[in-house]
Formats: sequence, structure tokens, C-alpha cells
Amino acid sequence: MATTGTKFSTILNAVKAKIIADAILADGDCYIAVRMNPPAQNQRKALVIVPLYQQADPKASLGHGRCARLKKARINIYYRHETALDQEYQDDLWAAGTNGYYDIIDKLEDAFDLWMPQDNDDDFLLIEPAQIVMDNEPRKKYADHPQGEGMIEFEVQFKAWRTT
Repeated sequence: MATTGTKFSTILNAVKAKIIADAILADGDCYIAVRMNPPAQNQRKALVIVPLYQQADPKASLGHGRCARLKKARINIYYRHETALDQEYQDDLWAAGTNGYYDIIDKLEDAFDLWMPQDNDDDFLLIEPAQIVMDNEPRKKYADHPQGEGMIEFEVQFKAWRTT
């Protein structure tokens, strides 16, 4: 018996490794979380990788001798920021400063749009390049103005890991 395809956990670890290797957020944390709205820790910045759904594509296993199960998955990367940079109700530095919100989002989109990760054997983990689906508007808490967040969402398509 042999195995074929890619484990979703391998893709998530590749996302984290790319964020760290590209130094997208050099002065903050990066972690995977399955909880919604995890905080940045210790008055720091954080990139939080949140896996969403995995959806099987039934057409890939039907007919013409094909025997692979293809899956699509969506992954969010939240940028959490809990450092006071601006005066209350002003967001010049937080939003548009060097390494501000939009700088980090641009770096994330540049890193993951059309991304094709490979394993240690130079085999591709995906069957097509990752695609940015959306990014949402940044949000800040009115009661606690130093805290803010936003995210990008991208989609990956891969051959599911199976024993054959």
C-alpha cells in the first residue's frame, strides 16, 4: 500500500513556514488557531492562520478511470495588532505607516497569491496556485482603540491524502 496526495496539516505548516521565512511580520507572532478571534498576545502583533472549510470535489473521482479525490480549502490569515501607535480615533500610523496594516496585508497577498508550495522532494503540495479570494476592511475596537484586526482569505486546491 502507498499513500498519495497532500495532508491539509502539511499545507497549514507550509503557510506558517512561508510567513516566517519571508519575515512578513518580523516583530510579532505567527500561529495556527482553530478558534475565531484569537488575540495578539502581550501587546504585540500577530499573524493568525485560521483554517476554514475543506470541500471535496466529487467530479474528480467519477468516471474515466480517475481515482483521486480533489479538495478545496479556504484559509484566513488574520493580522492582529494591539500596540498603541496613534492618538484616539486617528489611524495614520496603524493603517498606512511603515509596517502598518496595509503594508502587512500587501506582503501577505504578495506571498500567497499564485503561491505553489513544494515539499522536501520538490513535489508540489497543490494542484494549482493558491488564489487570494478577499481581504476584509480593517476593524478597531472603539472602546480600546489600540486593538485592531483584518484578514486575507485565500483558497488552495489539492489532491487529498489517501492510502491506495
